[in-house]
Amino acid sequence: MATAATIDRPAPPASPLVDDLERELKFVLPATRVDIAARLLNMLCKPDSQYPDADVWTIYYDSQGFDSLDEKLNSDYLKTKIRVRWYSPPGGSGQGPVFLEAKQRVGNRRDKVRVLLPMAADTIAPRRLSDPVLAALPDRLAAKGFLLGPDWHPMLALRYRRRRFVDVSTGSRVSLDSEITAVSVNHRYLFARNVGPLPVAVVETKGLAEVLPGHLRPLITIGLRKQSMSKYAALLLQLSRALH
Repeated sequence: MATAATIDRPAPPASPLVDDLERELKFVLPATRVDIAARLLNMLCKPDSQYPDADVWTIYYDSQGFDSLDEKLNSDYLKTKIRVRWYSPPGGSGQGPVFLEAKQRVGNRRDKVRVLLPMAADTIAPRRLSDPVLAALPDRLAAKGFLLGPDWHPMLALRYRRRRFVDVSTGSRVSLDSEITAVSVNHRYLFARNVGPLPVAVVETKGLAEVLPGHLRPLITIGLRKQSMSKYAALLLQLSRALH
């Protein structure tokens, strides 16, 4: 069985030219079609030899006024995303390294900072989102030149299953994310019930292609469609609907 340390390793920095050319495309499909999608991807692509299948655990940060959520919902020109992430073998609870990540988008330009935290996943996973230790983690981004205001708090923890592939015909990296589920919320700012996973799965491609690679178009026959997708926003909206 793969360990968490082998599940995710920071990749070497890409050249500015590669960063400028790489396209990140997102698609959704009904969650009921995930098994079919996985079989198709296994036939059409090869498994990613660098990253095995894993559960991805993520804590998303936001302001008290949910500015990050609003930026996503309003498709703002400027978007900021702060999260803490770790990995586990499928069905595990997390062990090994934990990463603090910040993404900022200004128009089509994307900047990303990733910091390896000096703590293991099994010390992070049990903490409540109101824990001061979690609240202080974004401060570590300052050393990387990523300056934030003080109003950032851990709001939502989620988990999903990620399967990774490589499209040999284009070199694009392909991921299939399913079982996207809210694990906990920060009860200082949110009240929510456990309503189960999202009814959709997400397929993401990263590479030079500006459209879905032709080799992957059989996925369209099972309901795949291009759509901007934020797991954080989708889960918050699903949780809020459950209260009405």
